Amino acid sequence: MEKEEEEQVLQLSGAITMEELEEEEEEEEVHELLEDECDDDEVTPEPPIDRSACARIEKMAAVVAWNPSAELFLNQLMLGDKQFDFLFPGHEHYAYYLHRIAVLGRRPRLLYS
Repeated sequence: MEKEEEEQVLQLSGAITMEELEEEEEEEEVHELLEDECDDDEVTPEPPIDRSACARIEKMAAVVAWNPSAELFLNQLMLGDKQFDFLFPGHEHYAYYLHRIAVLGRRPRLLYS
């Protein structure tokens, strides 16, 4: 019996409610996202050794992951500032910056954390 048929039988029999079914589906989606994030085939760029540079990258990546349209504004604002050269292709930490945007963008947003 297929998964959908099993779910329909459980719903009709009253053994499971729609809310419980939706919660299970949400848990499965989060689990799949976490599995994707921990994919061993993917090469993770190394973070910068300098802690202040790493903190800047994390903060900027979090902003861009939350609001992707802010990236263009931030690039224009930080143009020429040596501390934010990682925002532009060709910098040694650009790959790490893009990686952090991807990781943070896949996580569920917690508004009140």
